[in-house]
Amino acid sequence: MSDRGGRLAIWRCELQAQRVSQLARPEAGASDYGPGAPGRDPSDFLFFRTEPGSKTPHVWSARVGQADGAVVLGTQMGNQPWFVPGTNAFVFHSDRDGADAVYRQSAKPAATAERFGAADTGTSYTTPFPSPDGHRIAFTRCVDGVNQLHVMRADGSRLQQLTFGDEASMFPAWSPLGDRIVHVRGEPTAKRPTGRLTVLTLARN
Repeated sequence: MSDRGGRLAIWRCELQAQRVSQLARPEAGASDYGPGAPGRDPSDFLFFRTEPGSKTPHVWSARVGQADGAVVLGTQMGNQPWFVPGTNAFVFHSDRDGADAVYRQSAKPAATAERFGAADTGTSYTTPFPSPDGHRIAFTRCVDGVNQLHVMRADGSRLQQLTFGDEASMFPAWSPLGDRIVHVRGEPTAKRPTGRLTVLTLARN
């Protein structure tokens, strides 16, 4: 993400060619954020955009090489999207029902989003992230006023809390083998940031 073109947009950097290209071209007054990992087709990617005059983000999809071809994937609020590996579905965060929650949806403009569970995660930093095999989802949920990492199956079952204590944990990302989760420990958005990357090794089931 960069505003080098005059507004916040998604860009791609090709290291070997030393070339930077714009992947999505928002109209004046719009801003793009948070590109997600590629989907089943490696040319497809997700991001979220706020439209001119609005503070409500929506999930969009686009294809590398087609900067003007972005398509909005839903009419309701959504952000922090990530494709579920091996599928054409993605998970994302939304507070569309007045509560922060994890949703799953097919990457089609008219698809219906499915919410995981009735409980409020209690934080806008939910950031759901699927495991490499697509079987689990790591995400952040607020417990007793502190953001903590949790994991659940891809169908929303078997919810487990992974971190504890008074220090916040958020922004999870899986290792390639799915046996570890790297995350931010601390408060990276505080006036005096304390955030640091931490690796959590998962017990074998």
